[in-house]
Amino acid sequence: MKKIDKITTLGKMMLKDKITSSWDKLLTEKPQGDLMVFYKKRLEHFWRLPDLEKIIGKEKAASAYAAMEEVDVLFEDKGIKPLPPPLGQNAFKKLLREASSSRPIAAYIHIPFCKTRCIYCDFYSTTRSELKSRYIHALCKELQMRKEYLRGEPVETVYFGGGTPSQLAEEDFREVFETIRKYYGMEHCREITLEANPDDLTEEYTAMLQQLPFNRISMGIQTFDDATLKLLNRRHDAEQAVKAVHHCRRAGFNNISIDLIYGLPGETDDRWKRDLQQAISLGVEHISAYHLTYEEGTRIYELLQAHRIHEVDEESSVRFFSTLMDTLDNAGYEHYEISNFCRPGMYPRHNTSRWKGIPYLGCGPSAHSFNGDSREWNISSLEDYIHSIENNCRRFENEHLNRTTRYNECIMTSIRTRCGVPMDILQQKFRRELWQYCMDMALPHLNDGKLEIRDNHLCLTRKGIFVSDGIMSDLMFIED
Repeated sequence: MKKIDKITTLGKMMLKDKITSSWDKLLTEKPQGDLMVFYKKRLEHFWRLPDLEKIIGKEKAASAYAAMEEVDVLFEDKGIKPLPPPLGQNAFKKLLREASSSRPIAAYIHIPFCKTRCIYCDFYSTTRSELKSRYIHALCKELQMRKEYLRGEPVETVYFGGGTPSQLAEEDFREVFETIRKYYGMEHCREITLEANPDDLTEEYTAMLQQLPFNRISMGIQTFDDATLKLLNRRHDAEQAVKAVHHCRRAGFNNISIDLIYGLPGETDDRWKRDLQQAISLGVEHISAYHLTYEEGTRIYELLQAHRIHEVDEESSVRFFSTLMDTLDNAGYEHYEISNFCRPGMYPRHNTSRWKGIPYLGCGPSAHSFNGDSREWNISSLEDYIHSIENNCRRFENEHLNRTTRYNECIMTSIRTRCGVPMDILQQKFRRELWQYCMDMALPHLNDGKLEIRDNHLCLTRKGIFVSDGIMSDLMFIED
């Protein structure tokens, strides 16, 4: 197909039948050398967002944006530079983000304070609670400073993570929520999550939380074995964990998630089964279960290196994971992501948005943000963070994400989910070269039953889940 015919086809793809005849007429009136300029001007000066919404169905938005990018590439050899895109390209990006109701814009609020540090944790946290008041003021100031980062998109999920966000008092939460409401709006918020320690979730505290906009609680239980909890330096015991869930229920929360860790020192099949049965008996809507990792720099890593504890063997790890999948499946939970299970329809919107590569804003020390084109992250120091915000000079690093990086991240996040990698979107976003590469690298795993094509999505099978890291590595593209 000639380039000019290909572009004509791309243009038609964007339009409904009633527009096609006038589009054909306009094409014949324009010299071929001016077609790119014309095409861009039509996008920028006529197809504004309100018009696009009337002319293009939302489901075609991704195809339309991919077509626009392809046109850029096709005309590179002609030396025609794209026009500035204040309306056209930005409108398409906005439409692309609105193309699916499951694509919320997310905000992450990092609360770094902990009473004590767990020996396995490598997230940024601090025990310097005397800085809490200054920090909340700085956090709210950062939210104000970065109000343009999400380009005016409504925030649909807010996630308070840590650290231990349940160390905050009611007045702290109210100050943060008022700032979000003022600069971002909360009328579109559908999910607002608080990470919490079980021992913080008293009857009084959960009653207070119910008066705030929170509608989801994520609780770090890790295990119901008291001796192991003590080893991990957790502040709660099994009885407090159970009571915390009941307190949340009585306060009116009907969306509760708990975290579990398996492969802990001394783990046995019986102990892991007891943890799972106890979790199921609580009737929570969501369970996250992660295998323990020994991160360098943590206290548990030091204990391992000193041979004071021992890592579970690979055979046991595989068995624990099999038990996890079978037990929760039999209890009615959906295994929608390698480490995550939920009751039907109770997918967490915030985490799902991250796995789908949707823009998000992260505020607080070490918090990451992503706007679709680049990623940035704040400095990992509470004192330096506060000082820089107070002096109107936020300290952060950033990284522009090229096509290869975005492809690799799409593979890494999508393949972990039950839906898998959407092959049509992969081709639209990253062109045929990377789509073909993905298919070529997937073929051996398709042949041996570790991957399958399901509804035009490349998905892990149960056999493939056990070697998912290796499959991900094979599918990722490494530039020479």
